[in-house]
Amino acid sequence: MNLDQSLSQSLRALDQQLPLHRDEARALCDALRLYHQHLTWLSARRPLYLAETMSIRATLRVHERLAKLLAGEWPRTRDRHLRPRTWRVAFDELLQLNALLVEGTLLAAESSYQSAFNSLYGKLNQKALNLTAHFQL
Repeated sequence: MNLDQSLSQSLRALDQQLPLHRDEARALCDALRLYHQHLTWLSARRPLYLAETMSIRATLRVHERLAKLLAGEWPRTRDRHLRPRTWRVAFDELLQLNALLVEGTLLAAESSYQSAFNSLYGKLNQKALNLTAHFQL
């Protein structure tokens, strides 16, 4: 095993899993869509800052995975309520999402999503705090 493989495996071990409800997935997916629209609007007016540019790839990956997840069937309980799905989020995506949430750049797209968005914010922030031994938040 070479150094690249070893580093990749050790970083992959930092990925986090969290329960994700359908309304939370929808809230984050729509918030990311608005964020990308905002970056597109900004880029037409000025060059993007490095942090904005570096956020694009990670947030696009999350958006694409959430869109696929939302397009599929969501598991139900016996009493027909929707169950949360276990969502694996890569450490770099988690750190990026947490940074955008903490600085207030990533916002709920609609007021009806605010509760679900806030719930997911708390979950993501909690998981990001698990990484403070490895990264400065």
